[in-house]
Amino acid sequence: MIVSWLLAAFAAFGERLPSRLYITVDDSPALTVNALSQTRAGVYPDPVMSTEPPRTVISRVHASGVLVPLSALGEAHVSRIEILPTINQIQIDYRVLGRASGPPVRYQSRLDGVDTAWSAPTTQRVATYAHLPPGRYRLLVRAVTVADDRPGPPASVSFVVLPSIWQTWWLCPLVIVIGVMMLLTLHRFRVTRLLETERLRARIAMDLHDEIGSGLSQIAILSEVARQPGRDVEGGERHLHQIAVRSRELIDAMSDIVWLVHPARDSLGDLTRRMRTFATEVLTTQELDLRFNLPDPQIRVMLDPETRRAVFLILKEAVHNIVKHAGCTHVSITLRLERHHLVLEVSDNGVGMGEGSATGFGLAGMRARAAAVDGVITWQSSPGRGTSVTLRVRLRRLRLWPRIPRAFGDDRRGRTSSRSAEETAAAVHAMVREES
Repeated sequence: MIVSWLLAAFAAFGERLPSRLYITVDDSPALTVNALSQTRAGVYPDPVMSTEPPRTVISRVHASGVLVPLSALGEAHVSRIEILPTINQIQIDYRVLGRASGPPVRYQSRLDGVDTAWSAPTTQRVATYAHLPPGRYRLLVRAVTVADDRPGPPASVSFVVLPSIWQTWWLCPLVIVIGVMMLLTLHRFRVTRLLETERLRARIAMDLHDEIGSGLSQIAILSEVARQPGRDVEGGERHLHQIAVRSRELIDAMSDIVWLVHPARDSLGDLTRRMRTFATEVLTTQELDLRFNLPDPQIRVMLDPETRRAVFLILKEAVHNIVKHAGCTHVSITLRLERHHLVLEVSDNGVGMGEGSATGFGLAGMRARAAAVDGVITWQSSPGRGTSVTLRVRLRRLRLWPRIPRAFGDDRRGRTSSRSAEETAAAVHAMVREES
């Protein structure tokens, strides 16, 4: 009696509740629970299948070894993903959004730009691509039911494979531009070197014509005069003395020309040694007090031939002017470097120059030599207070390095030719002294 009453109440209560409770499991038939039944309660597969097409979502993306942040439930469309050229790989995981019921599903994929059709249905839920060419891609993934092959709406992943530097569009034009600029630079350098060589050859020819040619002509004339019959002995000796003096001058001029054009004598140390030798030979014979202030010989500064020649010739002209016109007892020669400039100062304590003395031919020649190397030369002088000549030249080519040992840094052929020229000059000096 009591049992029958409980069964009747249980049945009446069950009519007010849902007849079925669904439990969803991915890719499997939905299980239903008959909560309350007129006859019995139980759990059994739902005999009614869902007719809705499956919907696919992207659950996880690894791009170049980095996990892309996505929603926990998955996303239908993913974009703005970049693949690095050094780690050219992407892995995409996908799945079907949970369904209450329905038959098993399979997946199809298509990579726009690579595939022309959908792939065959498969249960695999991971797509991996590696070593893709640079460009833009879009992966489409959709689920298909096994029963009727009906595809659901696809999910998409858009990504870009970045190119390497040698695969960029601007690399080829850049290489062409750089190549053209290098060719133009080489051509300009070659033309500059050719012009420098032509100027050097023209200068050598002019120096040989002015110094050596005129001197040899004078020696020839004096020789012919000395050979004329009827000349007295005293006149012949005077002409021979003039020939000897002029020969020594030609030897010095030839030595200067060889030194000026020699490529192994283009350092500041060689210039200071030449300046010291010349000034000492000329000024000490006049019993003048000479003082030098020169740069440290351990630092090697390379000078171009034009600057070296201009500085030395201006020094020679200044020293000759001191000997001829200064009437001094003390001479100071200073050579120093000041911020990529070479400064030469020659001063004395002589009689000085008057107001119109700075317009002579020698001073005009010094001014022209300074202007030829973009230099500036100035004079400071007053009567009775001496004269100071200052040359300031901007160095066109400045290189500093410690002095290199001869075994590694010198040109043996150039050194040999320079030594032979100096030995020849010394031998001619000795011959002239013996004859005089």
